Amino acid sequence: MKPPSLARSSLQTMMVLGLRLLTQACSLILAMRLFGPALYGNVAAASSLAVVLGVLPNLGAGTLLMRRIALEPQAPADVWRYAWPQHLLLGLGLSVIYVRLAPTISGAGLIPTACWAGFALTEIVLSPLIVQLSMTLQALERVPLGQLLQIIPLLLRVLAMAACFALPPGRRLQGYVALQCVAALIGLALALRVGSRRVR
Repeated sequence: MKPPSLARSSLQTMMVLGLRLLTQACSLILAMRLFGPALYGNVAAASSLAVVLGVLPNLGAGTLLMRRIALEPQAPADVWRYAWPQHLLLGLGLSVIYVRLAPTISGAGLIPTACWAGFALTEIVLSPLIVQLSMTLQALERVPLGQLLQIIPLLLRVLAMAACFALPPGRRLQGYVALQCVAALIGLALALRVGSRRVR
Protein backbone atom coordinates (compact mmCIF):
# COMPACT_ATOMS: atom_id res chain seq x y z
CA MET A 1 0.00 0.00 0.00
CA LYS A 2 1.42 3.42 -0.98
CA PRO A 3 2.03 6.03 1.77
CA PRO A 4 -0.86 8.37 0.72
CA SER A 5 -3.19 5.36 0.54
CA LEU A 6 -1.95 4.17 3.93
CA ALA A 7 -2.58 7.58 5.49
CA ARG A 8 -6.06 7.76 3.97
CA SER A 9 -6.86 4.23 5.12
CA SER A 10 -5.60 5.01 8.63
CA LEU A 11 -7.76 8.13 8.83
CA GLN A 12 -10.83 6.24 7.57
CA THR A 13 -10.18 3.46 10.08
CA MET A 14 -9.93 5.98 12.94
CA MET A 15 -13.24 7.51 11.90
CA VAL A 16 -14.94 4.14 11.71
CA LEU A 17 -13.56 3.10 15.11
CA GLY A 18 -14.75 6.41 16.56
CA LEU A 19 -18.20 5.70 15.17
CA ARG A 20 -18.07 2.25 16.76
CA LEU A 21 -17.20 3.75 20.15
CA LEU A 22 -20.07 6.23 19.84
CA THR A 23 -22.46 3.45 18.85
CA GLN A 24 -21.49 1.30 21.82
CA ALA A 25 -21.90 4.25 24.19
CA CYS A 26 -25.37 4.94 22.80
CA SER A 27 -26.29 1.26 23.19
CA LEU A 28 -25.21 1.27 26.82
CA ILE A 29 -27.16 4.43 27.67
CA LEU A 30 -30.29 3.28 25.84
CA ALA A 31 -30.18 -0.17 27.45
CA MET A 32 -29.96 1.29 30.95
CA ARG A 33 -32.94 3.55 30.29
CA LEU A 34 -34.91 0.85 28.49
CA PHE A 35 -34.70 -1.86 31.14
CA GLY A 36 -34.04 -0.15 34.44
CA PRO A 37 -31.48 -1.24 37.06
CA ALA A 38 -32.90 -4.69 37.92
CA LEU A 39 -33.55 -6.04 34.43
CA TYR A 40 -30.50 -4.34 32.90
CA GLY A 41 -28.19 -6.43 35.10
CA ASN A 42 -29.83 -9.62 33.83
CA VAL A 43 -29.62 -8.50 30.19
CA ALA A 44 -25.97 -7.45 30.57
CA ALA A 45 -25.06 -10.82 32.11
CA ALA A 46 -26.87 -12.79 29.39
CA SER A 47 -25.52 -10.82 26.44
CA SER A 48 -21.96 -10.66 27.83
CA LEU A 49 -21.82 -14.43 28.22
CA ALA A 50 -23.13 -14.88 24.68
CA VAL A 51 -20.53 -12.43 23.31
CA VAL A 52 -17.72 -14.37 25.02
CA LEU A 53 -18.95 -17.67 23.54
CA GLY A 54 -19.31 -15.97 20.15
CA VAL A 55 -15.52 -15.74 19.91
CA LEU A 56 -15.16 -19.54 19.77
CA PRO A 57 -16.86 -20.50 16.44
CA ASN A 58 -14.26 -18.48 14.52
CA LEU A 59 -11.38 -20.66 15.86
CA GLY A 60 -8.84 -18.24 14.44
CA ALA A 61 -9.98 -18.54 10.82
CA GLY A 62 -9.67 -14.79 10.27
CA THR A 63 -6.16 -14.70 11.73
CA LEU A 64 -5.13 -17.66 9.58
CA LEU A 65 -6.44 -15.85 6.51
CA MET A 66 -4.40 -12.73 7.32
CA ARG A 67 -1.32 -14.92 7.63
CA ARG A 68 -1.89 -16.69 4.29
CA ILE A 69 -3.18 -13.84 2.15
CA ALA A 70 0.25 -12.33 1.36
CA LEU A 71 1.51 -15.52 -0.29
CA GLU A 72 -1.69 -17.23 -1.48
CA PRO A 73 -4.21 -15.22 -3.55
CA GLN A 74 -6.70 -18.12 -3.29
CA ALA A 75 -6.60 -18.01 0.54
CA PRO A 76 -9.97 -16.21 1.01
CA ALA A 77 -11.84 -18.90 -0.91
CA ASP A 78 -9.93 -21.73 0.79
CA VAL A 79 -10.52 -20.42 4.31
CA TRP A 80 -14.15 -19.46 3.70
CA ARG A 81 -14.86 -22.95 2.29
CA TYR A 82 -14.29 -24.54 5.71
CA ALA A 83 -14.97 -21.49 7.92
CA TRP A 84 -18.70 -21.09 7.34
CA PRO A 85 -19.64 -24.76 8.04
CA GLN A 86 -17.36 -24.60 11.09
CA HIS A 87 -19.09 -21.41 12.25
CA LEU A 88 -22.55 -22.87 11.88
CA LEU A 89 -21.82 -26.24 13.50
CA LEU A 90 -19.92 -24.83 16.46
CA GLY A 91 -22.27 -21.87 16.79
CA LEU A 92 -25.38 -24.05 16.92
CA GLY A 93 -23.75 -26.49 19.34
CA LEU A 94 -22.61 -23.70 21.64
CA SER A 95 -26.06 -22.12 21.41
CA VAL A 96 -27.68 -25.27 22.76
CA ILE A 97 -25.19 -25.37 25.64
CA TYR A 98 -25.71 -21.67 26.28
CA VAL A 99 -29.50 -21.89 26.43
CA ARG A 100 -29.31 -24.88 28.79
CA LEU A 101 -26.59 -23.69 31.16
CA ALA A 102 -26.36 -19.91 30.94
CA PRO A 103 -29.45 -19.13 33.09
CA THR A 104 -27.92 -21.06 35.98
CA ILE A 105 -24.37 -19.77 35.51
CA SER A 106 -25.32 -16.11 35.11
CA GLY A 107 -28.11 -16.02 37.68
CA ALA A 108 -30.21 -13.94 35.27
CA GLY A 109 -33.52 -15.43 36.32
CA LEU A 110 -35.71 -12.64 34.91
CA ILE A 111 -35.03 -13.59 31.28
CA PRO A 112 -37.42 -16.00 29.48
CA THR A 113 -36.04 -19.03 27.62
CA ALA A 114 -36.97 -17.60 24.21
CA CYS A 115 -34.82 -14.55 24.93
CA TRP A 116 -31.84 -16.75 25.80
CA ALA A 117 -32.26 -18.41 22.40
CA GLY A 118 -32.39 -14.98 20.76
CA PHE A 119 -29.16 -13.90 22.44
CA ALA A 120 -27.52 -17.14 21.27
CA LEU A 121 -28.67 -16.71 17.68
CA THR A 122 -27.46 -13.11 17.53
CA GLU A 123 -24.10 -13.34 19.30
CA ILE A 124 -23.00 -16.96 18.78
CA VAL A 125 -24.35 -17.88 15.33
CA LEU A 126 -24.74 -14.70 13.26
CA SER A 127 -22.14 -12.27 14.61
CA PRO A 128 -19.10 -14.59 14.12
CA LEU A 129 -20.00 -14.88 10.42
CA ILE A 130 -20.00 -11.10 10.10
CA VAL A 131 -16.63 -10.95 11.87
CA GLN A 132 -15.17 -13.52 9.46
CA LEU A 133 -16.34 -11.52 6.44
CA SER A 134 -14.94 -8.38 8.03
CA MET A 135 -11.54 -9.99 8.61
CA THR A 136 -11.52 -11.25 5.03
CA LEU A 137 -11.80 -7.68 3.74
CA GLN A 138 -9.21 -6.47 6.24
CA ALA A 139 -6.81 -9.16 5.03
CA LEU A 140 -7.27 -7.75 1.53
CA GLU A 141 -6.21 -4.28 2.80
CA ARG A 142 -9.78 -2.97 2.96
CA VAL A 143 -9.58 -2.25 6.68
CA PRO A 144 -12.11 0.64 6.92
CA LEU A 145 -14.68 -1.30 4.91
CA GLY A 146 -14.08 -4.42 6.98
CA GLN A 147 -14.55 -2.47 10.21
CA LEU A 148 -17.67 -0.86 8.81
CA LEU A 149 -19.22 -4.28 8.20
CA GLN A 150 -19.03 -4.94 11.93
CA ILE A 151 -20.46 -1.54 12.83
CA ILE A 152 -23.55 -1.68 10.61
CA PRO A 153 -25.31 -4.31 12.80
CA LEU A 154 -24.42 -2.25 15.89
CA LEU A 155 -26.00 0.85 14.34
CA LEU A 156 -29.11 -1.14 13.46
CA ARG A 157 -29.25 -2.42 17.04
CA VAL A 158 -29.23 1.13 18.37
CA LEU A 159 -32.18 1.98 16.12
CA ALA A 160 -33.96 -1.20 17.21
CA MET A 161 -33.34 -0.39 20.85
CA ALA A 162 -34.76 3.11 20.39
CA ALA A 163 -37.86 1.60 18.76
CA CYS A 164 -38.41 -0.59 21.85
CA PHE A 165 -39.33 2.48 23.91
CA ALA A 166 -42.65 2.46 22.05
CA LEU A 167 -43.47 -0.98 23.52
CA PRO A 168 -45.15 -1.57 26.89
CA PRO A 169 -42.56 -2.12 29.67
CA GLY A 170 -43.54 -5.78 30.00
CA ARG A 171 -42.81 -6.47 26.30
CA ARG A 172 -39.62 -4.48 25.86
CA LEU A 173 -37.22 -7.34 26.54
CA GLN A 174 -38.85 -9.65 23.99
CA GLY A 175 -39.00 -6.83 21.44
CA TYR A 176 -35.38 -5.95 22.09
CA VAL A 177 -34.15 -9.53 21.58
CA ALA A 178 -36.25 -10.03 18.43
CA LEU A 179 -35.09 -6.78 16.86
CA GLN A 180 -31.46 -7.55 17.73
CA CYS A 181 -31.77 -10.80 15.77
CA VAL A 182 -33.29 -8.94 12.82
CA ALA A 183 -30.47 -6.37 12.94
CA ALA A 184 -27.85 -9.14 12.93
CA LEU A 185 -29.56 -10.86 9.98
CA ILE A 186 -29.64 -7.62 7.99
CA GLY A 187 -26.00 -6.98 8.88
CA LEU A 188 -25.01 -10.46 7.73
CA ALA A 189 -26.92 -10.07 4.46
CA LEU A 190 -25.15 -6.77 3.76
CA ALA A 191 -21.77 -8.24 4.71
CA LEU A 192 -22.29 -11.18 2.34
CA ARG A 193 -23.30 -8.85 -0.46
CA VAL A 194 -20.34 -6.54 0.02
CA GLY A 195 -17.89 -9.41 0.52
CA SER A 196 -19.04 -11.32 -2.56
CA ARG A 197 -18.38 -8.27 -4.73
CA ARG A 198 -14.81 -7.88 -3.53
CA VAL A 199 -13.67 -11.43 -2.85
CA ARG A 200 -13.78 -14.36 -5.23
